[in-house]
Amino acid sequence: MELHLDRLPPGRSAVELDSSLTISQGLQAYEARVRGTLAVDAMEQQVLLRGSFEAERTAACDRCTDEFRQRFTAEVEVLILRHPSTTELRLAAEDAWMVAAPGGVVRLDAQLAEAVVLAEPQRALCRGLQGAVLALRQGPQRRSLLLRGAPAGRPVGRSRALAQTRALRRRTNSHDLAGGVMAVPKRRTGKARKRKRRTHWKLTTPNLDKCSRCGAPRKPHRVCASCGYYGDRMVVEPSE
Repeated sequence: MELHLDRLPPGRSAVELDSSLTISQGLQAYEARVRGTLAVDAMEQQVLLRGSFEAERTAACDRCTDEFRQRFTAEVEVLILRHPSTTELRLAAEDAWMVAAPGGVVRLDAQLAEAVVLAEPQRALCRGLQGAVLALRQGPQRRSLLLRGAPAGRPVGRSRALAQTRALRRRTNSHDLAGGVMAVPKRRTGKARKRKRRTHWKLTTPNLDKCSRCGAPRKPHRVCASCGYYGDRMVVEPSE
């Protein structure tokens, strides 16, 4: 985007944005289409350009790997210096959102590309999968959801959303979609709680008394294993 400062009227105005940007991220580069209207505050020494615009690019879905056109909104705010001093030139070299334009013409492709990179969604999901996940999150209310990519008048309910999600899961063999996350503890168990839970894990010494006939130790109210008597009556013959 090329902006001629001499053609700007004093005070507040607006400029139309409609151009293509080449955005590089490491070893990858892609084309992004940006459209929108930006507000311009033209002053004697500086010009402030700010506003939000729509960016569109071709992305690959993280689940089904199909290419689709992804749209998102980005915001930009750039300060343009008409007659910069030495200090302002040094600041403009360090700050990407401050541009020095002593010649009256400035290109803002780098600033717009930076705004697009900062506003990129972390996950790229095609419209069909976005509608399926949203319908699943509605829970037992069983509301119908109209997919943006589906023809008008065809609502997508919970059953169809489940079928779409299961089909995508079989194709990608992933388990991080809605409803497929494995249950895990919310927080770890501390040592104190673990040891308090195990306080009853202990052995106790049995209470023994002497048999009245042979004097061998035995449990109370039990037949003596040595002589086989229970009180004055023989119950079991002792083994040799």
